[in-house]
Amino acid sequence: MPDGAMVAGSAAEQLFNRMPAEVADGLTAEQKNAIAAAFAGGAGTRPPINLRLSIPLLGWRFFFAVMAGHDRRSAERRTVERARHPVRTAGNFLFIVAGSMAFYLISLAIFLVWSSVIEP
Repeated sequence: MPDGAMVAGSAAEQLFNRMPAEVADGLTAEQKNAIAAAFAGGAGTRPPINLRLSIPLLGWRFFFAVMAGHDRRSAERRTVERARHPVRTAGNFLFIVAGSMAFYLISLAIFLVWSSVIEP
């Protein structure tokens, strides 16, 4: 990238925009290019399953994401992320309970309509 030019909207450009101006201005073009190259190196490693939904509900928007694929993270990174994002939280428990209840209620309603107990 000549003279510190970057692709508009790139991850590196977004990083420099979030940095304090005095820090970003203090970086040389060579340093900015090295940072941009480091960001570009991970661009082809997206998971094969990457579902992201934003659901409006009761005046709020809820974000839901599911990602799956081969785990390429090191054991050290998995340990750090497990400590940073524990699975056993009250929010996760409530989500599982609410999701299970919704699934079973919808299944019950479908069964009742299908068996002609309730007229549609």
